[in-house]
Amino acid sequence: MSDSAYAQDVSADGYIVELSQQEAPEKRGNILTTSQIIKFSVCVAGSMWQSLLLNGPTTNAPHKGFAWGLTISQSTLALLAVVSIFLIPTLWMFKERRFSKHEPESIMKHFGECWHILHNTCLFSVIIWAGIFIVFAGASNNVGAYVIEGEIIKMSELQFGVDNAMSNLVVAIGIWFFKRYLKNVNWRLTQVWTGCLIAVLNLGWLIPIHCKTGFCRSPWFCICLDGVESMVNGCTFMLVGMAAVEMAPKGFEATTYELLASTSNGYVLVNNVVGTALMAPFQLAETTADNETPETDMNMQNYTLIISAMNIGGMLAAIWFFPTGRAMCHEWKEKGGHRLRVAVASFTLVAFTTIYSIVASILGVIPATACLQIVGGDGCGGNSGDYGYG
Repeated sequence: MSDSAYAQDVSADGYIVELSQQEAPEKRGNILTTSQIIKFSVCVAGSMWQSLLLNGPTTNAPHKGFAWGLTISQSTLALLAVVSIFLIPTLWMFKERRFSKHEPESIMKHFGECWHILHNTCLFSVIIWAGIFIVFAGASNNVGAYVIEGEIIKMSELQFGVDNAMSNLVVAIGIWFFKRYLKNVNWRLTQVWTGCLIAVLNLGWLIPIHCKTGFCRSPWFCICLDGVESMVNGCTFMLVGMAAVEMAPKGFEATTYELLASTSNGYVLVNNVVGTALMAPFQLAETTADNETPETDMNMQNYTLIISAMNIGGMLAAIWFFPTGRAMCHEWKEKGGHRLRVAVASFTLVAFTTIYSIVASILGVIPATACLQIVGGDGCGGNSGDYGYG
């Protein structure tokens, strides 16, 4: 399901990137950022609608949520009905347009274009940046998301829904802030201050770890902390798209963005796997409100400190692979060259992340394999089903 969502999302974003290249240089990126603001704003309503319907006794811990609610199967059927009602009729509104002179007429020609683009050094540099920045600079604190929110506080489905809706809303605000104030500011500088701020905000999880009473361990504290982190992430969310708009060769706008976005989506899964694997040495997978001890609190603290260190270290390592702004994008594009070794290396990274994300998605929904660490599980011990990718 996630891979299908990525496929339709990436294709739409690729078209937006193609449109963005037609904007005036001083306004370039407005279409791209506005489309993302709209998308995340709409996700707010979807998150709240789904969380309200799923906030019943079959999807919550005892004494949590409403006395009524849909089961997972009923929710799946409801989503299918929504797609049928709103999406299928719109297909009749689409008209197939003739191929323009730069669009590939077959899938093999499209693959040929992809291979041509992979030869460029500037694209290879951004692919490396995405791996370091997403996996390490963007390392997620799974103690906060899984242990504190899920096992200790035991947030209800409605509260998780509010958390998700709030995150989507503030990401949209962060993108708007980038569009309004940061689009033409040094992109590396933006990564530095946001990376440092994320590392500091991650340390905020030390509060519910050591303060066990009152607001410290309320769901609303966690929702607020998640929201602030999401807003900061929103300020850098559009960097890949902005770089793709400027660096994409004429006629290869959508293909360039699709390559970068697909690879980045694969790195997001690697991020989850790394964050979960780091929990194993501290034996945090089995931590709940019933067995929490001072030792487990110290382990959660050390895990949190490691994540913040990864945020800073990853950011400092990644920024040198990313352009400072539009001018450097064009400079890199002109000097990019056409090298076979670069194409092979780029293809290896793209293929690995794409295949890995698909295989991990499949293994993550199979109970017998969802606990494997390579798909984000805890090593088939403890609450493995709670941490798997599926």
